[in-house]
Amino acid sequence: MLAIPQLLAIDLPSYLLRHPSVKTLSHYTRLREITIEVRNVENDTVDAVLAELAVMPEMRRLRLRGHENFQYGNRPNDHDLLALRNARALQRLILSDSPAVTDAGIEALKRVRPQLVVERK
Repeated sequence: MLAIPQLLAIDLPSYLLRHPSVKTLSHYTRLREITIEVRNVENDTVDAVLAELAVMPEMRRLRLRGHENFQYGNRPNDHDLLALRNARALQRLILSDSPAVTDAGIEALKRVRPQLVVERK
C-alpha cells in the first residue's frame, strides 16, 4: 500500500485485494470512503479484507462491488454484511452487482445497525 497517512478515500479493484499490504488496510485510520471490488477473489481474501474494514475507525462510506453473475463469485453476500456489523463509523453501505445479498441479509444488518443506510445500485 501507499505510505500516505492523510489518505481519505481509496478504490481497490479485485486484483489489488490479493496484495499482502491490503491486510494492513486498517492502519490507514483516516480512510473515510472505500470501494472494494470482490469479484473473482478467493473467499479467505475477502474475509480478511472485511475483517480489516470492520475495525476502521473513520470509515463512513463503503461500496462493495461484486458481479451480476454468480459464475464470477457469490461475494458480497449476506454473511459479508454481518461481518461489517461492528464497523461503528460506517454510515452508508452501497452494494453494486450483488445478487447474493438478500433482503433478509440487509434486514439482519439493519437490526444491529438501525442507523446504517444501505443502498443497492
